[in-house]
Amino acid sequence: MAKPLWMNLRKALVDRDEPRNVICVDWSPGASSKWYPNPRDNTRVVGRIIGKMIEQLVDNKGAKFEDMHIIGHSLGAHIAGYAGEALGGRVGRVTGLDPAGPLFGGTDNQCKLDRSDAMFVDVMHTDGDMLLFGGAGLMEECGDHDWYPFGGKDQPGCPFFDAGCDHMMAVEYFTESVLNMKFPATKWALTVKNLFKYPWDCAVEGDCPEMGFNDHDDPKYWGGDFQMETSL
Repeated sequence: MAKPLWMNLRKALVDRDEPRNVICVDWSPGASSKWYPNPRDNTRVVGRIIGKMIEQLVDNKGAKFEDMHIIGHSLGAHIAGYAGEALGGRVGRVTGLDPAGPLFGGTDNQCKLDRSDAMFVDVMHTDGDMLLFGGAGLMEECGDHDWYPFGGKDQPGCPFFDAGCDHMMAVEYFTESVLNMKFPATKWALTVKNLFKYPWDCAVEGDCPEMGFNDHDDPKYWGGDFQMETSL
């Protein structure tokens, strides 16, 4: 992912009132191959290394698994999942920002980010169109909360067939949520199919969750899919 966007997110997290440590992982050497299967295969290795680092922080520095929040974009979303998996799902939260779709769609949970990778897994889908139409993200559910802003395929302000724009919007949305912009759910359902065909009105149910940083584990909406539509 473009470094400036990560730096914006890092600054937003650090500048919040609550004290926290933010660690950014640069795995660009492992992601630099133009042959996509190579960086795809490297994601599990990087995830396990991150898991080992977290384990060291817990064992030697007094950190707690439940306080850890791993955030990753695209291939990095699956890396975040592999890190959580390596730790037995004990980390507090994993956030997947438009997880990469190619070679991950339709695979077993062990091969991609899934809800067993942390105590709470939230996933944002912003570029889930078919690869033929430039989609780089994963459309299928893989978290406790799966978010599909504006349908999860095409984002406002992004040119048609500009996969990079739609794909990167997940990071933009999450950063904005850290800066206290609100992204409340407007619709929710228990499956993606029902979300778009027979959605329930989240507002009627009350206590709608928010997409992004302020999302949280809610038994009422566990395992739910959410749609968000608002002016940006």
